Order: sequence, then structure tokens, then C-alpha cells
Amino acid sequence: MLRISLDSPALTAVRSLLAGSAGQPPSRARYGRKASRTRFSAERLEPRMMLDTGMRALLPDLVAASDTGASNSDNLTSDRTPVLTGSVRGQATQVRLVIDGQPGDLVPVTNGTWTHEVPATAAFLAGRHTIAVRPLDASGKVGKLSKSLPVTIATAVPTAPTQIGLGAASDSGAKGDGRTIVSEPVLRGRAAAGQFVNVSIDGGFAGRVKSDAKGVWSLKAPWLANGIHDVTAVAENRAGLQSTPTSFQVTVNGERTVMLDASNGQTVELMASHLLGRNAQGFVVTQVHRGTLQRWSAARNAWVTIPTAPMPTTAATLQNPPANRRLGFNEVVRWTPGRGDVGTAPAFAIRPLDMPGGLTAPTPEAATVPGKVVDAQIAPLQGLGSTITWSDPTDGCGCGSTRYSVEVTRQDGQTLVYSVPRTVHGIPIVEGGQVRQTRIWGATKTGAGEARSYDATTTAEALGRLSYTVASGLSYMDLGKVARAQLGSSPTGSRFTTSLPLGGTNSHLAYLEVNAVPDATEAAQGL
Repeated sequence: MLRISLDSPALTAVRSLLAGSAGQPPSRARYGRKASRTRFSAERLEPRMMLDTGMRALLPDLVAASDTGASNSDNLTSDRTPVLTGSVRGQATQVRLVIDGQPGDLVPVTNGTWTHEVPATAAFLAGRHTIAVRPLDASGKVGKLSKSLPVTIATAVPTAPTQIGLGAASDSGAKGDGRTIVSEPVLRGRAAAGQFVNVSIDGGFAGRVKSDAKGVWSLKAPWLANGIHDVTAVAENRAGLQSTPTSFQVTVNGERTVMLDASNGQTVELMASHLLGRNAQGFVVTQVHRGTLQRWSAARNAWVTIPTAPMPTTAATLQNPPANRRLGFNEVVRWTPGRGDVGTAPAFAIRPLDMPGGLTAPTPEAATVPGKVVDAQIAPLQGLGSTITWSDPTDGCGCGSTRYSVEVTRQDGQTLVYSVPRTVHGIPIVEGGQVRQTRIWGATKTGAGEARSYDATTTAEALGRLSYTVASGLSYMDLGKVARAQLGSSPTGSRFTTSLPLGGTNSHLAYLEVNAVPDATEAAQGL
């Protein structure tokens, strides 16, 4: 082992040189080589300490958890008090940290390794830093200084993403309105060049992408059910710092499976008014599940069979569907059950037409189409699904050709459209889990009546604010009308008030049980 006294002329000369002494540096001929400025820069050794050249420290490092961001090995971090670690060779019992060339804390060595968390009082400032360590043993001897680890501390939060919306191919209909018939739409936006963008949909992580050199990013969303979806994008830099979120809404108006009853073997003629309701452009038949589906061709003066095979549902195909599958709002399809078809089951699948500038069915006069159904109810069937019932409208045309349409979006995200004759006033069972959304309307070939709607989420939130006892299954009957009729014969001028107004958009919430205390007049009459 080579031992060199710290008071030796050689080391005295080296210290003088690094301290900027005016004295002459030692010659190469006398000392063989120049001292390393990196190893000794700004580090002051204690007097009478002995150098043990067999004891050395290896390059320190950040622990993975402290090296934040996309990489845990790039030494770029947002952690201003990172955890440092390293190992030594030889008999070292502790190491002295040397940060930015300045000696720092002594850290114990256990089984050849050491770990140290930078305290909050010594937190790193933003910018570049160097970290090295020198080992020491129990007798006071020192070893070779390690190489320096460069560490960059980042504290600047990235700018939030901008210009978020649907990709051009997915943005059907009016551009920029957030509506699409594509169930797996492409989302796009802008962020700083080379930054990561984390995208969430309805609170769940949807994907992570990196913006290009121009700051543009895009992400194909997972399959989305019909309805409104909340999209959030957050920019993230290499150090893991995240921007404030940027949000927007996407409304998916995608595929529907048409459910028809084949029990009587009769054909059914349907239009967009039956399958989509009011103000539709038309629809595209994407697949025929059973039976035969035909469209009326005025040019041929004949029924033409629609292909049964599934149609590709890419954004490009949906924006420009084949003519033999595309029907405007004023065109008719005819479905004929196949031999052996029984019961209510999927007949065919459609997607709404949503062409820029496309013709849309005009809103019909109230007297020419069925009115709004009443007493509509939806109730769960334990372990089976849900049942839906309704009563005939009390207004509208009362047309004999009316068919009722029930559009249901189930818990699994699938949307079904049941079309039944006017003599039917219920769907006995809707399988597939809880019903999330429902619309019921009456329609003829003239047009569709106003729909009665139900949304499970909205209803649950409203019920949470009610101070009443819910006595029955969820319903969307016209509570305002029923409540007023029941109280109309009260001998007093009293009426009850609620924290949620009856009628209007809240008329479909629930049956309510109102426990009223009779006043003196009512009590005298035995009420």
C-alpha cells in the first residue's frame, strides 16, 4: 500500500497550484504527470490524513424513484431533494459527498453501499449539478474521489395542450362541434415539441403520446359508447412535471343494433324516423344479422337486397359509405324474418348519416306525428336486466300506423333500438346489465314524435338531492302533471314545494312518496 503524507512537498505543491498560488507548478519531469483538477477541485483535505489508493468510490447515482420523468436513468429530475446512492471498494466506513465541488455531508457505508436523501434545507436549485463522493475508513484514511455524476433539476411546468379536438377523418358532420359517428375516434391537439401528452377519457387513462417536431399529437381513442365523453389532455416534460389539464367533450353517435320480433313472420317497413327519431339525415346499414333487409329503389321501382356482410367501420368508410347501404331520411327499408327466426333478436345494425351539409328531416308539425308517451317506467330485474313500459300519448295524431321505438344504451356500452307495433307498450327484458340511457318515441313514415328520455347518471345525481322517500322503481312519468292532479281537490289553498321543481327537465325523475300532515280544515273532514 502506498502512503503519502499530506504534508509532503508534492501534495503541498498541488494544493498551491489548485488554490491559484503564484508559485511555479511542479515540472512533469519531477512528478511524472499533472495533478487532476477534477479530483481535487475546491476540496480541502484535513491535515495528516493518509491517502489509500486501494479504497475508491464508484460513480454515484439517483435511485429510480428520484429520477422522475419518462426515463429513470437520464439524471433529469423534478425532485429537488433526490435520494442518492452508490458503492465503494475497500474498507470504507463512510463517504463524504462533494456537491458542485464543495464538500458536504458524511454518509455511512453499509455492506459496501451508501444511500443519502438530500435534506430540504439543502434542496437543489433548478439547473445542472455535479455529485461525487470520497470514501473514508475508520482510521481516517481517505480513498480516491469518484467520478462526478451530472444531474439536472427541472422546475418549470409545461404549457397546457391547446387546440384539442377530433382528427379530421373522425370529425363527421359540422367541423369542430365535437360530434362524431366514429366509435374509435382519433383525438388531436398541440403541445410543446417533443413533449408527452397523457390523455384520459371519462376519468380513465386512455393513452400517452409524444408531440412531433411541430408540437402536433394524435391518439386513437378506445371504443366509446354512444353518448357524451369527457376528454382531458395533460402535457408532461422529460422530468415528469405536468401541465394543468385541458378538457373538451366528444359526443359519439355511433352504431345501433335494431331489435325486431320475428314471431309472426311478417315484414316490417322502417325509416330513419323509426330508427333514429327526429332531425336525422338518414342511416347506413353496417350489417344484417338475420332475415333479409331490402331498400326501395325508385329508379328500379323494386326492392333491392342490402348485403348481409359486415361493412368496414373505419372513419374513411363511414364518411363515404357505399351507396347500396346508405339511406336518406325519406327512404324505406323492409325487413323480412328468415325461416326459423323467432322472438325478438338483433335484425341489423346501423349508423347515423352525418355528412357535412347533408339534408336533415324537418321537424314535423305536432298534429301530424304521435305525441310524447306517458307513464314511462324502467325497473331493474334482479340478475336479468331491466324492463321498460309506457302508455300511449294523450296528444299528437293518434295515427294507426304508429310504431314505438325504444333506444337503450346498456351498461356494457351497446346501443339497441327496439321497434314495436302501437299495440305493444313494453319491452319485457333488456339484457346486458343496467340501462344507462333510454329514449322512447312514437313514429310514422311522416316523422317522429318527441322522445321521452331517461339518463341513469342524471337521475342518480338528482335523487341524491331529493328529500323525499323513493317508493318505487325509477320512472320518467310526468310527475308535475300527476302531482298537480292529485292535489287539485285539496280543500285548502296549500300546495307542497320541493327543492327540485316538478315538470320541465325534472319531470322524469322518480315516483315520490309524500307524507303530508293534514291541517285543521282537512282533519275536520277526516282527510
